[in-house]
Amino acid sequence: MSNQVTGKIYRIDQPVQRTQTFSHRNFILDVSETNNGQTYPNFIMLQLVNNNTSLIDQYKVGDVIKVSYNLRGSLFNGQQGETVITNINAWKIEPVQVQQQQYAPPAQQYAAPAPQQQQYNQPAQQQVPQQQWTPPAAPPAQQAQPQYGQPQQQQQWTPPAPPAQQQQPNFNPQNPGQLPF
Repeated sequence: MSNQVTGKIYRIDQPVQRTQTFSHRNFILDVSETNNGQTYPNFIMLQLVNNNTSLIDQYKVGDVIKVSYNLRGSLFNGQQGETVITNINAWKIEPVQVQQQQYAPPAQQYAAPAPQQQQYNQPAQQQVPQQQWTPPAAPPAQQAQPQYGQPQQQQQWTPPAPPAQQQQPNFNPQNPGQLPF
């Protein structure tokens, strides 16, 4: 599976020799997007493997590049159970000519609608008046609230009724089959 991504180099790591036959080198691309004046940060770590670890040597942090890569995955059975390890293996790097001083990924552009001109001898379109929001009417009061400075009616407090006493069944420890519940 082959894909491409364009971005600005954020970081380049040193090559790492894992075994006599395997080495790799990681680098991070800034592929952040700007949409409607809002920037959405997005950073991708890619990996160069074995003979390709030197492909990034001619570039430096801040350069804008186009990277061709493959997605690679493998299953790993460890103490935590089965997991998937996914790598993004770069195999080709090309420079990108940027016209601006600072790289900004291309934002989707939308064409603004052309302004409509009113034709002569044509009636002008009427504007529909906007309805204004009005709050809902208050529910009718069940009992009039006393006004400040007016005497209030006193309500007498009555204590709640005590809970009903339940009769406990007789429990015979000699007969465990007769449980109280």
